[in-house]
Amino acid sequence: MSDRELTGLIAAPFTPMDSAGEIDLAGVEPMAAALAANGVNGAFVCGTTGECLSLTVGERMALVERWRAVYLVNESSIPRVP
Repeated sequence: MSDRELTGLIAAPFTPMDSAGEIDLAGVEPMAAALAANGVNGAFVCGTTGECLSLTVGERMALVERWRAVYLVNESSIPRVP
């Protein structure tokens, strides 16, 4: 956990789902890349878009872990997307 202050734009992205209504974890990476390319400093995952209420705790944790894996912020506040 960092004690850095949040600065800049923090987006509340939707949760990517596949045609069966399951979380599409592979869909996180292109979303993170698009946010980073457009100057977004962070993502408020499972924040304000509402679909989080229909996810299990395990699904929420998997989604957050995937975002952490692809959208980490380094010391210069530039998102690092693989």
